[in-house]
Amino acid sequence: MRYAAMVAMIVCGCENAPAVVGTSPDAASTPSSTDSGLVPDSAHSGPDALLPLTTDAALPAADLADAASVLPVDLAIAPPTDLAKTPDLAIASDLVVPPDLTTTSDLAAAPDFAAAPDLAAAPDLAAAPDLATAPDLATAPDLAAPDLAMASDLSWPPDSAMAADLALPPDMTPLGPNCGDTSGLQAGAPWPMHNRCPTHISQSPYNGAQTATKKWDYLTGGAITSSSPAIDKDGTIYIGSYDSKLHAVLPNGTFKWTFAAGGVVVSSPAIGKDGTVYIGSWNGTMYALNPADGTKKWEYPTGWPIQSAPAIGKDGILYFASGVLSGTVYALSANGLLQWSTVLGGAVSSSPAIAADGTVYLGCNDKKLYALNPNGGTVKWTYPTGGAIVYGSPAIGADGTLYVGAEDSNLYAIKPDGTLRWTFLTGAVLESTPAIGADGTIYFGSRDYYFYAVNPDGTQKWRFLTGNRVDSSPAIGADGLVYFGGGPFDKKVYALKSDGTLKWSYTTLGEVASSPAIGVDGTVYVGSYDNKLYAFGP
Repeated sequence: MRYAAMVAMIVCGCENAPAVVGTSPDAASTPSSTDSGLVPDSAHSGPDALLPLTTDAALPAADLADAASVLPVDLAIAPPTDLAKTPDLAIASDLVVPPDLTTTSDLAAAPDFAAAPDLAAAPDLAAAPDLATAPDLATAPDLAAPDLAMASDLSWPPDSAMAADLALPPDMTPLGPNCGDTSGLQAGAPWPMHNRCPTHISQSPYNGAQTATKKWDYLTGGAITSSSPAIDKDGTIYIGSYDSKLHAVLPNGTFKWTFAAGGVVVSSPAIGKDGTVYIGSWNGTMYALNPADGTKKWEYPTGWPIQSAPAIGKDGILYFASGVLSGTVYALSANGLLQWSTVLGGAVSSSPAIAADGTVYLGCNDKKLYALNPNGGTVKWTYPTGGAIVYGSPAIGADGTLYVGAEDSNLYAIKPDGTLRWTFLTGAVLESTPAIGADGTIYFGSRDYYFYAVNPDGTQKWRFLTGNRVDSSPAIGADGLVYFGGGPFDKKVYALKSDGTLKWSYTTLGEVASSPAIGVDGTVYVGSYDNKLYAFGP
């Protein structure tokens, strides 16, 4: 969350705060293209500025003492040179209210995830009697099971359907390879949760937008900050806003419904197997909503703001975290019943990633990465990092390696047993969740103004210089294009080629900390601090 004002409200016990002023002028945005952007591996520093923080609530002295490590007084966003190597930066730079926003009195929130179109089995791939009994096909060497099972062209595109009759290997699911167990997510949804699937790899089977052509933009009543879109099987896009609402938007950019969540929505939505939309709110409540009209099915109160985006695992179990000064991880059943909860050693904004074996991983402000057992929530192991893991979440590679950034400026690669594989040092804190390409390349942004591509062995592949910090988590198209957003003095949506050169960019009117999602037709959706959800391409 980037909202220290609300943290102050919660710590001092205030129930009322000033109203949000979050609407930006609906001005036209201008697409732009630039040159390569590839630069030598030299240090870079650029201008940055202090974003105003407004609050009418004062923290008691005792609470300030306890919260000092989590809520620093100086919330200025320093240039990269000042941010580098700063292990104590817990959540300082992110807890900044956008220039056009003040604390809200009703703290109404809004969900922000979605799902997408059906990956239903193609008729011609069904278990036809002729194919089932044809001896020539059964024994033909060219059609041997291993070749068919692993052939990416046959098992991954949505029009090739993931039918049960095709006996797909364990790592092949309706969302594609290396996504873990996606049985709890809506079948056919192209982007049903934060970072697309339980392992957070953010790979899409569809080619995304090839140009900076804006199809439409949808105006909400507040900034779209860290909430990222989810897309359901029918193409409906769900996203949360600082106007305290979850917005459901039709594929043509028109209104479907909104849900008033009782507090600002910076979490991202997730879409369950039956289409239920789950969203957390700053008012400390997790909601389950009917996708048809946005009516509430159930709610689960935690008592603390929810910044963590929910992840859905096996049997539809919903995992998420809550808490600002301390954090608790929850596991709820699909009907909202508590399965277990586990208290961690610090605040939790990170969103859970779920491995194929069900292990739940997430970062914490206490400078640790946690591995939790899915049955009971007991701690399997922790790995100490040199800085807090605040808004970035872990992503899980094909071999089970965990990749996560921390506020000590390092990207960590950690083995499934909790031991270190390698670290990669950048020039500033990391808040971006990594995405993992089909070839194992790890993509992520840093507050040193660079966007990085790192090889699976921890060596740098390339880096791309942007105009400001990069907190947005990337999304990867089937053709290797990588999409992400830029900081408050950049305001761009970027599309980079897999070699690190610029494909296109588009300038919005605000910071783009939201992470892109890719629809079944290749449309790229992303939110901006300028109160708008944008649709680009294809």
